[in-house]
Amino acid sequence: MAMHSSKDLSETISVFYRELKSLSVTPRRCGVALMNKETRLAEVTTMNTTEQGDSIEVVGQIKMKGHPVLDGVFENWLVQKEYHAVLRGNQIKEYYQVLKPQITYPDYPHDVIQYGYYFMFKEGRCICLD
Repeated sequence: MAMHSSKDLSETISVFYRELKSLSVTPRRCGVALMNKETRLAEVTTMNTTEQGDSIEVVGQIKMKGHPVLDGVFENWLVQKEYHAVLRGNQIKEYYQVLKPQITYPDYPHDVIQYGYYFMFKEGRCICLD
């Protein structure tokens, strides 16, 4: 499969997300981010599961700094190393306080644990958040 535009990337992520759901795996978020080393910006395309169980696409830019997870993802991308983040309670709230002014993610409960799996490639990273 050849990708020629960001629309192709969006469609590929949507298919991958639907296939995960068909296997009874419903991540909170999965997608791809294309990273820029100089600006620390990530061009993000993700599929998300709302608290109501709906699926929505979120596309936008995130500055990869301002929270330990964002810093960790960026630093691990530079050395091309997988990164696994775990957020609990107030850490979840703090993480989304940094993200929400930049990109519109759905609200997630703060009383659960969120596990982030970040897999790096030369131009960016894949994410799966459960």
